[in-house]
Amino acid sequence: MLMADTGTKQLHTHPMQSTKHVADSFTPLTDKIDNLARRHTNHHRLSTMKTSKSVLLIVAFISLAILAGALYLQHVLDMQSCPLCVIQRYAFAAIALVCLVCAGLPNGGQKAGVGLATLATLAGVGGAGTAIWHLWIISQPSTSCGRDALEAPMNALPPATLLPSVFKVDAFALCTTLYDPILGLLIPQWSLLWFVVLVVILVATLSKQNDDRNRRY
Repeated sequence: MLMADTGTKQLHTHPMQSTKHVADSFTPLTDKIDNLARRHTNHHRLSTMKTSKSVLLIVAFISLAILAGALYLQHVLDMQSCPLCVIQRYAFAAIALVCLVCAGLPNGGQKAGVGLATLATLAGVGGAGTAIWHLWIISQPSTSCGRDALEAPMNALPPATLLPSVFKVDAFALCTTLYDPILGLLIPQWSLLWFVVLVVILVATLSKQNDDRNRRY
């Protein structure tokens, strides 16, 4: 009778031991899958960060190239800079500076990078608004851009003192001056076009970073 009870216990405990054995055999496989998934996530995050930094460097290069073109128009072709022209230069310079700082941040500075990229986007939006205002003033020759009111405070800013060839408002430049179009577009139209392009690129970059962060969490 005792032997029968022992056999019965063995029969009852055997399936549990078998199930535990099967579960233990799957544990290394599960760990491998988790490690692969973690590696894939890290690789995707690093790839996204590298792509974002490359895009930011491209945006900074475009902004600096536009500034160089503006200086060529001013100092070589004698197209003097009015207050609204200089404000747009400030916007392009801000975009370039912020994007360079973002691209130089370490991999752990995603939050700061997002904040700075947002500032660059806002600078682009402000520059686009200034370009639209400039175009409106050109279409309304009787309207003043407030040159007399803007010239003195803008020329008193530190950048105008340190880099007068870039940020100093010309004393005789008028916002209503209509220069010849370049490839069919006026200078403020080119400025507006590039502001829109840069803002779209920055917004797309921010959206991609947010999607990647949401995917990780």
